[in-house]
Amino acid sequence: MICVGLDFSDNLELAKTKHLIEEIKDKIDFFKINPAFNPLQLEEIAEYLNAKNIRWIYDGKLGDVPHTNEKYASYIYDYLGASGCTLNPYVGLESLRPFLEYRNKLNFILCRTTNESGYEVQHSVWRKIIDFAKEENASIVFPSNIYSNFNHLLVEVSKEIKNGYILSPGIGFQGGKSDFNLPNVIYSASRSVYNSEDPSKLIEEMRSNQKDPPNIISLSEKIEKWGLIKRGKFTLSSGEKSDFYVDMRELSSHLPLFSEITHLLSQRIKEGNSILGVESASIGISSCVAQSLRRPFGYVRKEQKSYGAKKSVEGLEDKNKSVTIIEDVVTSGSSVISAIKKARESGYHVNQVLAIVERGVSARNRISEQNVDFESLIKI
Repeated sequence: MICVGLDFSDNLELAKTKHLIEEIKDKIDFFKINPAFNPLQLEEIAEYLNAKNIRWIYDGKLGDVPHTNEKYASYIYDYLGASGCTLNPYVGLESLRPFLEYRNKLNFILCRTTNESGYEVQHSVWRKIIDFAKEENASIVFPSNIYSNFNHLLVEVSKEIKNGYILSPGIGFQGGKSDFNLPNVIYSASRSVYNSEDPSKLIEEMRSNQKDPPNIISLSEKIEKWGLIKRGKFTLSSGEKSDFYVDMRELSSHLPLFSEITHLLSQRIKEGNSILGVESASIGISSCVAQSLRRPFGYVRKEQKSYGAKKSVEGLEDKNKSVTIIEDVVTSGSSVISAIKKARESGYHVNQVLAIVERGVSARNRISEQNVDFESLIKI
């Protein structure tokens, strides 16, 4: 799908706006109006589009406290008659509820944006916004010019948003491309279209140049491509011999993958559980999962301290809550079983173990015998 933004900066160009609408209205799926560019024309353009039954999006990126958002939602949907609206979630996801109650409208929640500095704020939360949008059957904003190391990230995200749409800005002047034919993605261009000598031809080219999306590679394939799976002859901590070794200690050097794994683990933590890492490889990612979920965190030592408080478990004070232990790689299960026993001996109630990588099948039964739920992200 294609959307064209009517972002004329000159309020005297209303005739040009209407001319462009008539020229391309049958060739695109949505128009988009940014009120910052069209403040004096906004209502007249909205009325013009509504009279012709043309779908359009109010690109206001609105976000405010709930009682204020009630007024915004009524103005945009009841008065202006917009088909959808872009929303800013950073006052709080629940503050968007007044918009989300309009189930017949397309509510596009800002997830990622095209400006580079946006990453400073968005990198730690954009996956949570996707989870929220999925729960609410809402839509999101996600640019077409963000790439992962092995795939176009927009393709991956489009697979997750099953009951909503993705408004993908940045086509043209901002470097984005409408590369792939994705049924739930609305590619949005503005200046490149209305400054074109032949807008209709440009739109036709945008559609004709789309190709089938690439295959999405699995998490295990990503880990191998990052070089975290070593090939050769190795002796594992269990004493077993192997022709490959999984070294998750290098994961923290690969931030996009680190972030993805942190998020996947956080989705699987039992509600209300505190979190323990295992010295030393899983401490980093366990602490990030705990921070993401705002849960108390600690770690289990390999060996009890022989001095000071002589603790086996560090950092986690509250023993009244159940605990999830996070391990990086599980092969025989001996290390994580030792951690379970040490935590229990220290007074903690362990009821869940999560691993990034599970090697073979021998560990699963052994861990389950400890009366805990066990789950891994990857099985090799």
